Amino acid sequence: NNYQNDIYYQRLCEKIGEKHPIEVLTLLAVLRICKGKKNLAEAGKILFSNDTNPSSRIRKFLHKFNLKWEDVNEIIGQL
Repeated sequence: NNYQNDIYYQRLCEKIGEKHPIEVLTLLAVLRICKGKKNLAEAGKILFSNDTNPSSRIRKFLHKFNLKWEDVNEIIGQL
């Protein structure tokens, strides 16, 4: 349970609420990949390179946590 002591994990849980640890860790990994990307398309191409609509896919993933692309910069600033 070392990940639960991670400050970034804790901050993310504060933002999105309590979720299954695998979901939080997956979201944390995605957010770290998004760091420095200009938009959904740029991040989506990295995360879902074989998908025909990577922007939509990442938008849906974020929506699962009640997040929007605009929220990413705020969260990433804390990471």
